[in-house]
Amino acid sequence: MIDFHKRIVAFLAVLAIFLLGYTATSLAGGDVTAKTTAIEPTTTWAVENMPEADRQHYAGEFWRLDAEDNEDLPKNFRTSLDTVGKVNGILPDSTGMDKLKISGSGQMSESGMEGLLETIRTKTDVPIYIVDLRQETHGYLDGTAVSWYGKRNWGNIGKKTEDIIKAESVLLQDALAVETNVYPLDKSKHKAEDAAITFTPLETKTEAEVAAEYGANYFRITSTDHIWTSPENIDRFIAFYRTLPNDVWLHFHCMAGEGRTTTYMVLYDILKNGMNVSLADIVARQYVIGGIDIMATNESNKMTHAAAPVTDTAINSWKQSFGQERTEMIPLFYQYVRENPKLDISWSEWLRREKKTI
Repeated sequence: MIDFHKRIVAFLAVLAIFLLGYTATSLAGGDVTAKTTAIEPTTTWAVENMPEADRQHYAGEFWRLDAEDNEDLPKNFRTSLDTVGKVNGILPDSTGMDKLKISGSGQMSESGMEGLLETIRTKTDVPIYIVDLRQETHGYLDGTAVSWYGKRNWGNIGKKTEDIIKAESVLLQDALAVETNVYPLDKSKHKAEDAAITFTPLETKTEAEVAAEYGANYFRITSTDHIWTSPENIDRFIAFYRTLPNDVWLHFHCMAGEGRTTTYMVLYDILKNGMNVSLADIVARQYVIGGIDIMATNESNKMTHAAAPVTDTAINSWKQSFGQERTEMIPLFYQYVRENPKLDISWSEWLRREKKTI
């Protein structure tokens, strides 16, 4: 459990690094004129509360190629109707999976959106909702899926959803009829200069516009990549969940269709089936159909959830601490739903009452 003391430590660390990392000049103007370092947050709380000046270290710098425009299904596509196989020789409980009606994937192109919806419609005739989990600015240039990329994909940390959506539309519009370079990422998550695609977009669209064109509903949750989703985002998701018709299909996606997508597919499965299915089974079955093991902190303890060995190099990864937070918060969400089946208390309020925080 991440307790109050950890939060204080995280705050002091952020404050100390912020004060050391910047040199202020001109007492009259109070301008910050020299950036000597940037914080490397290790907790969700530190990311969400990063000083404004330090966020610039993660600001978007270029258009990333997310998906070329073709009708292929997006990467990591799976549905709750897929066969649930065994995990370590044990078959997870599949109770409720046939009625869950969800799918997940990575980012789709415009033509890929059409193909995705056609595929889902072969499985159901109920209304389809695209649940877009990406905080980062993204959209379509002549059908190609692109995003405005900064370090760690954190270009919009600390920003409000409405501000992100407004700025996103402006940035996409600014690319219209302008020669534009779009870059894939190399293995180090840097811009692959030699693989740039250069073109002059004749049409730009937001994902909400594309979803509407193909007859789907759309809902946006601006969840930060790589870290546990904020209490505010979960509150919004639960409020959305409570307004849904009785019979719908939700398609969740982030960039890769892994962390954020699996997280929200697990949360939705808990909301729907948590009273009758164990958390271990919910996590396992979402992993088996094509998600990640949301309770693993690295590759060494996938589907074992044992403590990572000290010799594991992944333990020094910057993602390690965020993975640990996720393993602590998922069981709490399961507990929250089982204690509040009518969802009368918000997730944020429940965390405060239980004196649990991130």
